Amino acid sequence: MSRGPVKIHKYDQSWSIQFEKYKEELTDILEQFNKIEHIGSTSIEGMGAKPIIDILITVDQLDDADQNVSKLVELGYEYHKDQEEDFPFRRYLVLKQNGNHKIHIHMVPDDHEFVREHLAFRDYLRKHSDVRDEYHLLKTRLANKYRDDREGYQNAKAVFIESITDLALDE
Repeated sequence: MSRGPVKIHKYDQSWSIQFEKYKEELTDILEQFNKIEHIGSTSIEGMGAKPIIDILITVDQLDDADQNVSKLVELGYEYHKDQEEDFPFRRYLVLKQNGNHKIHIHMVPDDHEFVREHLAFRDYLRKHSDVRDEYHLLKTRLANKYRDDREGYQNAKAVFIESITDLALDE
């Protein structure tokens, strides 16, 4: 499944505004959830990113996420059940606009390490602009190198992300 080339866009202040709009919409339609958080590079002021808003929705248990999937599908989100083979703890949905990924939703139980790790990484980069800038340069370099290979791009970032996440969790 090709989604076009990997391209890092300059930070756009509208990303946080878009998140707030989607958060409000999700709050109105979802029944069982605890938190709705903006994660990923678009959630970090000053960070270049692919212009996709990643949204983390935490739930008490996976059954609560399952109950929300149909509501999201009704809104036009695509449910990617195939992702559960590698990530059985997560319900993953995508909203497209003009054929491009616009929103990624990750519904995960509150107590799963996925939640703690993603929030720790985000918060660390928000507090440490030097690390944010280093990550931005890395992403830009890797986007050029892996322009037509999203999986290669993701894999190449993994060591950096893991090392910063470890630092963040130790803070």
